[in-house]
Amino acid sequence: MSDNPRPGDEPTVPSPQPEPSISAAASGAAPAADVHTADDRGSTAATPSRNVPLLIGAAVVLVAVFAAVWLFGIARPPELPTVAESPARPDAAIAWVAWENNRSCVYVVEPAGEPRSLRCDNDGGELVAWTDEGIMLRRWTAARETDLVLDPRTGDVVARYDGSELGLTYEEGVYSERDGSLLTVEHEPSRTRLWVVEAPDAYDVHSGATSPDGNWVAMTDSARRLLVVPTDGSQQPAVWAETVEMWTTILWEGQDRRTELDEEAAG
Repeated sequence: MSDNPRPGDEPTVPSPQPEPSISAAASGAAPAADVHTADDRGSTAATPSRNVPLLIGAAVVLVAVFAAVWLFGIARPPELPTVAESPARPDAAIAWVAWENNRSCVYVVEPAGEPRSLRCDNDGGELVAWTDEGIMLRRWTAARETDLVLDPRTGDVVARYDGSELGLTYEEGVYSERDGSLLTVEHEPSRTRLWVVEAPDAYDVHSGATSPDGNWVAMTDSARRLLVVPTDGSQQPAVWAETVEMWTTILWEGQDRRTELDEEAAG
């Protein structure tokens, strides 16, 4: 048989192989592996965890601004000095009750001090007296009314009394009326003018209480501030505390709201 190829047959030529790099061959290193990026894999990088606090902070600021605008509109509540900045200040302390995190807390503020939490629990109650014995907090149960006496320094319960035989007096303290943008606040029951101020429509005052010496009126406003003003209106109100509930009961040191029940009420 002849070894010559037949007409039409083409010899098969092997494909050329790439020559190894001179540097790779010299070093004996293995060929570099393919490098894939996150885009090549079709995945996206996760948001860095350090951005989370920034997002939370921005959300809190946004909610606070929205609440302020919703409550007062574009205008802000009247700017007032603090008690420490006022030319005169009360001689007595004040107590009030506030609900925080589903707990009832008794707060106290001294004339030259900062508000402090005296006692917190889940039972609630209403402040009825502040005598030499302590701060009296009335609680209602199915069995009876109990008056707890709290140490004004520690908040400890130092005595308990049956409160069912004594009623409570309620004082309006202040009366307010509006004429356009002007808000006028008067003392009850004397109707002495305490304060005239230009304020947003949503702004008002509540929960007035006259000091035992008759020289001061404490009240709350819709900006959740505790204000104090002389009963003769000789100076503008001053801010004594912040974040106070508008409709809370204010109790002065030396004040006693308890009163004897008449026979008809007792029956």
